[in-house]
Parts: sequence; structure tokens; C-alpha cells
Amino acid sequence: MNERTDLIINKQEREIINKTLFVITGLGGVGGTALEVILRFGALNYYLIDGDIFEESNLNRQILSKRDNIGRLKTEEGEKHIRDLSPNSKIKICSEMIKAENIEKIYKDIKEFYKDNELEKIVLLDCIDDVRAKIILYKAFLDTDSIIVSSMGAGRNFSAPLVASSLDKTHSCPLAREVRYEARKNLDEQELKRIKAVFSPVPVTCKENNGIIPSSVIQTFNTGVRVAEEALRALLDINN
Repeated sequence: MNERTDLIINKQEREIINKTLFVITGLGGVGGTALEVILRFGALNYYLIDGDIFEESNLNRQILSKRDNIGRLKTEEGEKHIRDLSPNSKIKICSEMIKAENIEKIYKDIKEFYKDNELEKIVLLDCIDDVRAKIILYKAFLDTDSIIVSSMGAGRNFSAPLVASSLDKTHSCPLAREVRYEARKNLDEQELKRIKAVFSPVPVTCKENNGIIPSSVIQTFNTGVRVAEEALRALLDINN
């Protein structure tokens, strides 16, 4: 599956990918797309976290959702999708939402999976939109040398430009503002600089409608692709 990709990266970079555990939190619109990119780039080790099931309202933007998996756990469908394309991959799933009460248990399980498979790096792709859960994740993964790439808001626009920066330099995005504010209560500035955030620097164009956030498959997919790209760039030290 990797023949064409391996004409772009070298053998050493492939080995780095093979020895990396990709932890993906949130398997909705952004996270499902990020998983798709990481999978088709040839990753072999996954830890998937999501406590949600697929609903009909997901069909417009969530790449893993289909008519025949409505009502099923996103983690189980994500694992199934990986095995369809990469049957030799090592996968662990956690079908829970991230909370203060379970992060210690989840992070311990991640570390055990990492050690048992003799891996050398952890990359966190944070694709959830719960501010409190994001801070909980940051605090856990900042205790190691893990790479952290975090998506900010991916709704309320038909399509908008995306940029990546350290969390402390985010702007314009309403979710990034909330995350930055809460992060500064719990983390120091150097820790904020270690978190790579993907966000749109332009104002949102659509308002919520009775609590429903407008969402476009274009913006959602673009954000997921960019999160995966930034994770791979950081892992392989690609700057061009």
C-alpha cells in the first residue's frame, strides 16, 4: 500500500512512522479524516478514543459514518476501517469520553500499549471540541515528549483558510479563544508553545441554530487533513 508514499519519504522516515503510536481522540468529522490520512500514509499503531456513536446527522461531514453504521460506536467502526486497509496494524480502542476521572486510567493504558509494542514516539491528534477535555489531554501528554496537534473550531464556515501555530499564538477562532483562556489557568507559557493548534484565522460566517452548529464537509475535511499533515510534519521534521 505504501509504494507511492515511499517515493516521497525515505526509509528512515518510514521506520519512524512504523515505531510511532498515533493517539486519535475524537473520531467525528475532523478526527475521522485525520485517521484516514494517517492510515493511508501507512501508520501501523493506533490508539482510538471516542465514547460516541454515529448518528444520521453525522452523514454530511464524518468520513467514517455510513447509513449501515448508524448507532454503532465510532471507535469500533474506526478499528474496522483500519483493518480493512491495514490488517497487520496494532490497534487499541477506548470507547469513553475524556474526563478528569478516567484520564489517568486511559493514559496508563496508552503507555502500556506503547511499551508492549516497543514503540519510540507518541503523537496525539486531538480532534475533540470539548474545552475541558482538551485541557485534561494536554496536561497528561505534556508530561512526556509526545507531539501534540490540536484542532480548534471546524464549523460555522463553508470553507475558510487554515493555519497552524503554537496554541499561544492562535487568534480569531472562538474555540481557540476558550481553549487558550482555560489552558493558561492550567499550563505555563512554555507548555502552550508545545501544543500545535490548527485553526481558521478568519471570523465565522454562520451562527448556531437552536443549538445546532452549522457544519460543512469542506471545512471539516480540510481541518482533519491539516491536523494529520501537521502531525506528520512534526514527527518527520518536514518544514518545506
